[in-house]
Amino acid sequence: MITYADNAKLYGMLKVHGITIALTQDAYLDGTKDNPYYTAAAIDGQGREYRVRWDVVEDWQDIEDAGDHCDWTDFEVRSDYGKLINFF
Repeated sequence: MITYADNAKLYGMLKVHGITIALTQDAYLDGTKDNPYYTAAAIDGQGREYRVRWDVVEDWQDIEDAGDHCDWTDFEVRSDYGKLINFF
C-alpha cells in the first residue's frame, strides 16, 4: 500500500490554509472543450481525500510542454465531499 509519505515523494505536496496535502497522481487534463483544466486527487495525513484543480493558461493549446499549461501555484482544493477549501 502506498503511504502518504510515498505519495508526497512521488507526486508532490501542496499547503492550503494550514493543511498539507499530498497528490496521489499526476495532474491530468479534464473538463470540457470550453472549460478545460487540470486536476489531480490528493490526501492529507489523516487519509481524507481532496481534489485539486488548476485552470489552464490562455492559449495553452499552443504550448508544447504540458508543464507550462497552468500556473501550478494557482489552484483550488475541494474536500472529498465537495466543500471548497480555497480558491486563489
